[in-house]
This record gives sequence, structure tokens and C-alpha cells, in this order.
Amino acid sequence: MDNSLRVNLDYTIFNNQRSLEYYDNNKLKKEKRILIDKMLQSKDRYDVEFATIYDIDDHYTSKRISSIQALNAYSDIIPSNRDVEIGVKLFKSYIYVEEQSVRLLDEYTMGLEHAIDSISDDYIRGMYQIRYSIISLASLVSKNYINEVRRVCKKIMNDNLDNYYSALVSVWYGNTFLLDEPEKTIEIYEEALKWANDSRCEGVRMNLKNGLDFANIMMGKQPKYLNFESNKPSEIHNIAFWYIKKGNLKVGEELLNTLNMDELNDVQKAYHHYYRGFIREPLKHFSQSLKHFKMGGEFYFRKLALFELKRLGLDENVIEALSV
Repeated sequence: MDNSLRVNLDYTIFNNQRSLEYYDNNKLKKEKRILIDKMLQSKDRYDVEFATIYDIDDHYTSKRISSIQALNAYSDIIPSNRDVEIGVKLFKSYIYVEEQSVRLLDEYTMGLEHAIDSISDDYIRGMYQIRYSIISLASLVSKNYINEVRRVCKKIMNDNLDNYYSALVSVWYGNTFLLDEPEKTIEIYEEALKWANDSRCEGVRMNLKNGLDFANIMMGKQPKYLNFESNKPSEIHNIAFWYIKKGNLKVGEELLNTLNMDELNDVQKAYHHYYRGFIREPLKHFSQSLKHFKMGGEFYFRKLALFELKRLGLDENVIEALSV
């Protein structure tokens, strides 16, 4: 049995759109690129618009354009029909997931699941339903629906996912154990890294490595993937956290000071204050961390800040009010 996403269909009746989705999900990169270029030259407006979605994704996942450039390119598409509009929303949602923009993701995908059900082509509808299920995991984790996340993850994994989707699902599955069973998270992430082995998986691979480092640092163990040359906030945060946990508060604070708070999203700001709380003014920073987790729509990892506030002896009634 080959390791690819499966949806039942008659392969003899593929049209261009079906073929493009099939090539994408089965990593037939050469065939996909040839078909994209062919469709972009088509006189059929639907073919051109559909190919443009995959063309942008191809450039983004190959790191030829940034996430901002990709999002802007998707926004430039003026869909001529509902299927194209759905495709644009779905592919933009992947970027929001990778950027940890949960609040934006929730707002942007509102009604998307129902819209996908209206796609007339059975194969594309089936594939988009699977794509949406994976995207929805980010929102479910943030809302602290842990049992539901685990149920969905197990169900999706049984659909014989390809390596990219297996690794992506593992990010969310591993997250559900991070706060209570970090050893299990490490086990899940290490296995997922074996799947995240091509250019398309670069963003997922970075998230897995960051998650592994965070889990190991939490447990007081040596992180394996710290990138001291990186200028990415998530990686700088992990390095600062490592120095803080080792007791080198000065270096940890200096690293945090290199980040411009105005350039961080709410979830990143939440982690930023969380780390600062171990250096000075813990009540102030852990409270700020909790606030930004809530502003970012992140209700699972806010437990990090809540735990520290409890440890400080903050009144349970105050904590309860803050945690709403």
C-alpha cells in the first residue's frame, strides 16, 4: 500500500482541476508544475484561477516567496466561482496555521467547512475536507478541546496520510500532551521529524524542532535544535528560555530585548511575557502573558501563565476571573 492520501474515484475521468489536486497530494512535483504552467495559459478562466492557487502555494512551499507575499498574492485573486473562493481560503489558512495566527484562522475559516461540502467535484471535495480537518486542529487545540483533537488526529491518521500531512497532524497531536506528558510529546515529535524530510515540510519541521526544544527545556533537559543564528522570534524565544532555565538570566533578558514587541503577534507576545516572568516582575509579566494568550485566541497554552500565577500564590478567585 503506498503512503498517499486516498479518496475513491475513477482515475480515468480526471479533469485539470482534479489532476492538479492529485499531483499536489501525491508529491508529483514535475507533473504538477507542468500542469500549472499549462493551465495558466488556458482560455478557461476557471482553469487559470485554480492553477494560480497552486502556483502561489508551489512558490511559497518552495520558499521562493514569503508568507506575506503569498497571502498578498492570494488576496489578488478575484474568484469567478465559489470553488476557487474556497480554494483560496483553504490555502491561505495553511499559512495562518504555520504563522500561529489562531485568531485570524478562526475568523477566516468561519463557514468554510460547510462551503467545502458544496463543491460539486467528488474528489476535490473529499481532499479539501481532509485538508480542512487538519487545519481545524490548530483551532481545536487553542480552544483546549484536547480529547476532540486526539480523536480527530487518530481518525485522520487512519486515512493513510502522506508524510507532509502526517507530520502536520503530529504537531497538534503532540501539543495535546505537552503540558501534562512532555515525554510523550517528545516521542511523537521525534517520530514526525522522520516524515518531515522535503522542502514542502520546512515550516512543519521548524515547528516540530521548536516544540521539541521547548518540551526538553521545560523538563530541564538539553535541547537539540537551538538555532543560534536565527532571527525568528520562536527560535530566539527558545534560546532565551534555555538560558533562563540554566540560571543565566542576564543573557536570557538580552536575547528577549532583541525582539521588537510591535512585530510580534499576540501568541508570540504571550510567550515573550511568560519568559520575562522568570527574570523579573513575575506577577506583571505572567498576567500580561495570560492577557495576550486570550487576545490571540489561545486557551490551551494559557495554562502556562495560569500555573505560574498559582505558584505565586495569587488568590484563586482572581485567577478564576483572569482565566475566563
